[in-house]
Amino acid sequence: MKTTDAAPVDDLTTLLPDWRRHLRALNRSPATIKSYLTCGESFVAFLTEQGMPRAANAIAREHVEAYMVALSERVSAATVAKHYRSLRQLFRWLVEDGEISRTPFERMSAPAVPEQPVPILGDDVLRKLLDTCKGNSFENRRDAAIIRLFLDTGIRIGELVGLKVEDLDFDHDVAHVMGKGRRGRAVPYGNRTADALRRYIRARARHGQAKSPALWLGKKGPMTESGVKPDSGTARGRRWRPQAPCTPVPAHLRPCLARRGPPGTGPHAPGRMAKPRDGRTLCRVSGRRSRARGAPTRGAW
Repeated sequence: MKTTDAAPVDDLTTLLPDWRRHLRALNRSPATIKSYLTCGESFVAFLTEQGMPRAANAIAREHVEAYMVALSERVSAATVAKHYRSLRQLFRWLVEDGEISRTPFERMSAPAVPEQPVPILGDDVLRKLLDTCKGNSFENRRDAAIIRLFLDTGIRIGELVGLKVEDLDFDHDVAHVMGKGRRGRAVPYGNRTADALRRYIRARARHGQAKSPALWLGKKGPMTESGVKPDSGTARGRRWRPQAPCTPVPAHLRPCLARRGPPGTGPHAPGRMAKPRDGRTLCRVSGRRSRARGAPTRGAW
């Protein structure tokens, strides 16, 4: 039987599984771990293809820069920056664990990511979007609640599908979401969204999977991210498409369309949402650590 020699202990192919265990020990989210490891494996594949060293202590700045240049020729600047950050974390761990004495990222600067305006949906489009969900069917009530919660809070799609029924606080009109880095926060929503959520909860109580803790249900059980995205190739994605034909909601309605100000500030008339005064207001409302870009300033719908 043919045998192959095991990779040296300092080879990145040997070290990546140990990095995965380290990230798990730090209680990093599965999505974060997968993203980090994907970038690490891509870097190893590049080094192998180019005949460059894979031993951790032999990898130099020039190898990292060559990888970044190669990446920039086929992916976006934002993706290149993501790989840079992920690999920087990898080599920081290698230093901390004593595998190498210095990281090749010393004195390296992160790749620049050009500012790109976030597409904004106008009030007319938003009204048409919500009009597609008029009706009393289970799907209509669910989709109307999803769209309004997106618009009011600017939460991420992963945060939305991760909601449980118990995460809704109707006494204070807030949803408790688990964000990036497993940081929980409470996001407020307006009166119309609260009404849409209550209408959905009543319809949900008659669903065959009503005992599931997940807030959002499809025909066969809890919805996933692919079930919410209108441009996915899944059956759920196709079912969503007729309900929301205007645009892929999650991609465009994150912090840029969160319009509601924090409780106790601004003109919170029934059924209306306050206009954000600036980027910091949106950031505070949605619980983000960075400013939202391209925030709309038009009236409520």
